[in-house]
Amino acid sequence: EVWSSRVHPEDWPKVQTLMADGHRDGKMDFEYRYNHPENGQRWFYCTGRRMGNEPRMFGVILDITEQKKIEEERERNADELRAMVQATPECVKVVAADGTLVHMNTVGLGMIGAQSAEAVIGKSVYNLVDPKDRERFREFNERICRGEKGSLEFEIIGLNGQRRRMETHAAPLRQRDGSLSQLAVTRDITQRTMSERATGLLAAIVDSSEDAIVSKDVNGIIKIGRA
Repeated sequence: EVWSSRVHPEDWPKVQTLMADGHRDGKMDFEYRYNHPENGQRWFYCTGRRMGNEPRMFGVILDITEQKKIEEERERNADELRAMVQATPECVKVVAADGTLVHMNTVGLGMIGAQSAEAVIGKSVYNLVDPKDRERFREFNERICRGEKGSLEFEIIGLNGQRRRMETHAAPLRQRDGSLSQLAVTRDITQRTMSERATGLLAAIVDSSEDAIVSKDVNGIIKIGRA
C-alpha cells in the first residue's frame, strides 16, 4: 500500500508540497497525521533533507502522538479556565512584579472603564490605584510576587474618572520563564463600604443624641427605644 494514502487527507497537501519543493537549503521539518494500519491515527514529526531533485528525503520520523495528546489536553484545560475567568462576576487579573498589567477579564475591564484590553494591558496598574493607596498596593504586589498570599482593600480611579472601593485576594502565579506574578480576584465593595459608613454614622448620631429615639414596626409597636 502506498505510504501517501495513509497520510491524513487534511495534512497531505502540506506534506506533498514540502516533499516536492522542500526548503531552499534542502532542510525539511513538519508534523502530520498518519493512519497506522495497526495503531490507528498517529502524529508524526519528520525532519531531514531532500534527496536531489526527487520528491524524497533522508531523515528521521518521530512518533509524537503522546506529546500531542498532552498538548491538546493542556489546551482544553486552558480553554476551560479562560471560560471560567470570563464567566466570573468579579475582576480576575494578573500583575507582573513591576506592576505591569498582564491580563484582566472582561468584568475587570468594565470596573476600570476600559473599552478594550489594549487600553490597559502592558501598562502599569499602579496608575489606576488612588494615589493615597498606591504605595500600599505597590508593596502588596511586590510581596505577592515574592511568594506570599494576601488580601487588600484599596480605591481605584478608573479611566473614566469613577472611583471604586475594591477588595482583592491574591496569590503568586509562576510564569513560563520562572518569574512570579500576582494572580488576583478583586471585587467591588463600594456599595458595601457606603452602607457600612451610613450605618456607622447613624449609630454615632443615635449615641450622641440627647433626645428620645424610638423605632416602631408597621403596627406602631415600639421595637427599639432610648431616652
